[in-house]
Amino acid sequence: MPDPDVYLQQSDEVLVAWSQAGDCNAFGHIAQRYQTILLRFVRRNFSVGIDPEDVVQETFLKAFENLARYRTGRLVRTWLFTITFRVAVSHSRRRRSGLKLLARFAGQAAIAVPPDCDTHQDELRKLWDYAAQLLTPTQFRAIWLLFVEEMDRNQIAAILGKTRTTTKLVLYRAQCKLRTHYGVNIAADTHITQTTKIIDGVHS
Repeated sequence: MPDPDVYLQQSDEVLVAWSQAGDCNAFGHIAQRYQTILLRFVRRNFSVGIDPEDVVQETFLKAFENLARYRTGRLVRTWLFTITFRVAVSHSRRRRSGLKLLARFAGQAAIAVPPDCDTHQDELRKLWDYAAQLLTPTQFRAIWLLFVEEMDRNQIAAILGKTRTTTKLVLYRAQCKLRTHYGVNIAADTHITQTTKIIDGVHS
């Protein structure tokens, strides 16, 4: 078994390869890397009627059970998010709570904002709070994956179970809605130029 520090130096894909070869410790390190990230994803994007910790625990269990089916060359990040998404949807349906996004995007919207710019953060929070109500769940989820998780369109398409073309259309329609409601005001306010960049970047 490699020294514990060696695991920390390996890429996700290498750890999966080691896991496939029977190294359970390698998979444990993958779980440690993604525990918080996946919990945040579930909490931000699904009904409060499901238990995020249960979803993530089941995600890792399914991933471990299906290691042999993992395709070499696919990003582990995308693979785990896809499993998490499907498990969360399944939990939502079982509890008959349905899918719904949380009403707030607060903490996520402020990621790119300097910590001392409270006014800027407040403006972004207000904009994204309304965006969560304005966009459809799929549109908002796609935007969230694009900017918060910094995924490309292929990864987003895989997670949402849609084609790349459909995903681009989802993002484009979200852009149109955001421009219609925010475009003029955002462009006129120099304190929230970062949000203008976010909206402009949706269709890039």
